[in-house]
Amino acid sequence: FAGAEPREIVSANVHPTGGLVRHATLSMLDGARARGVTFSLSNDGKRWQEVREGEEAVFAHDGSGLFWRAAFSPSPSVLSPFLGGIHLDYRVAEP
Repeated sequence: FAGAEPREIVSANVHPTGGLVRHATLSMLDGARARGVTFSLSNDGKRWQEVREGEEAVFAHDGSGLFWRAAFSPSPSVLSPFLGGIHLDYRVAEP
């Protein structure tokens, strides 16, 4: 897509099986190019925590899901980003 407008991608719940998600780390795969992209993680789909690639998010509230969000900022000097894959590591605690 052209980088003329802000865009956002929000995942479906990637941990629908229960248990409280307390920590999560996002990393990109397959030569992803992510200039002009801000990533956030959420364990409830409502409250978001901005993260950098490889940085662990520690959630301050209980949530039993896991969602990622990518916000694309418009910039005439940035080519369309390429996300070949996103990898999430996370830990679950029993409720």
